[in-house]
Amino acid sequence: MPKKTLVLLGAAANAAIWIVAFYLQKKGMYGTGAALLLTLSTGALLTLLCIRWYELSIIDDGTGLHNRRFLFRKLEHSFNMAQRSKDMFALAVIDIDDFRGFNTKYGHLIGEQVLREVASCLQSSVRKTDTVGRWGGEEFALILPGLFGTEAEEVAECIRTRVQQRRVQTEDYGELDVTVSIGFAVFKGDYPTLRDFINDADHAMYNAKQQKNAVCSACKEFISPVHPNAGSVYNAAQ
Repeated sequence: MPKKTLVLLGAAANAAIWIVAFYLQKKGMYGTGAALLLTLSTGALLTLLCIRWYELSIIDDGTGLHNRRFLFRKLEHSFNMAQRSKDMFALAVIDIDDFRGFNTKYGHLIGEQVLREVASCLQSSVRKTDTVGRWGGEEFALILPGLFGTEAEEVAECIRTRVQQRRVQTEDYGELDVTVSIGFAVFKGDYPTLRDFINDADHAMYNAKQQKNAVCSACKEFISPVHPNAGSVYNAAQ
């Protein structure tokens, strides 16, 4: 439910409380001051509770980022808007390399710490207009409005580098190296459905994971050779 709707519901509840308070005051059950205080405090509380409920419904508990439900709604909105306006936007899918190994070797608490560290790195690497969230499991997603393929590629490569350089500090195991594989697709009016667009970004990510610590583009026009070193930018469409 949109935040504006929740605010309107809170305002409606506030108005209803005003009516009840006025009725009670007219009946002599409360003084004017008490009725006003009841109205303001209860109405404000209901509005805050509605907004807080909405915020909790779109946030992933483990990372503090937007959850999968919110991401899909945002993607659907961005896709529909881009179809009408002919604007470009990119979707990047990010997967933590060998994540199961962290859980198996160090335990799930360390695995959760790795998730939080990567989430923090992602959140600090994007613009205010971008949307970052947890795609599911050890995967994240970025919605990048207004970016061409080369620009999206630069953002993805920047994120890959930052994650690689940001070692996870643990009390029992010292510093842990973490890397990510990133696949992205750019919408420029050439995808018939949102599902096709998401599938291309997913497939690009799976191709990147074949090399690990790499960035892969699903856009045919951005062709670059596969380099032997990890972290190269290359093309998934063959």
